[in-house]
Amino acid sequence: MSSAELETTLVSSFHDEAQLVGLYDAAKLGDRPAHAVVEAFRNSPYRIFVLHGERLVGAGRAFGDEVDCAVICDMAVHPDFQGNGLGSRILEALKQKLRHHKRIILYARHGKERFYLKRGFNRMKTAMLCSFVVPAERNRENGIIE
Repeated sequence: MSSAELETTLVSSFHDEAQLVGLYDAAKLGDRPAHAVVEAFRNSPYRIFVLHGERLVGAGRAFGDEVDCAVICDMAVHPDFQGNGLGSRILEALKQKLRHHKRIILYARHGKERFYLKRGFNRMKTAMLCSFVVPAERNRENGIIE
């Protein structure tokens, strides 16, 4: 499907939890249980959803301290709709919502770094990760840590 034939709408509210979970399954963004995906979006004050008709084809979320630092995470575009600029639209919409923060940090899926580098993000030299849930070895396997 070319971007010329792709009519989509960006909205900040979407309530079909099954479609949200289905999008994240299709985009292969980890193995969180369905309720965790839904809860993460529910708890994030900044959300963007991309609809093609009634179908959810993209989404992203962010949160911040409203002064210094904000975080963008869980950006996803359904594989059938990738390559049509939807990821760029989601990212730009979230950046605009967060523009009052001094810094925006972004969690990128391993292998997608170039996408974000082309859109104004820079690699961080000092980012660190600690998890009480995911073992370091698993994060290494997923390319998240060295």
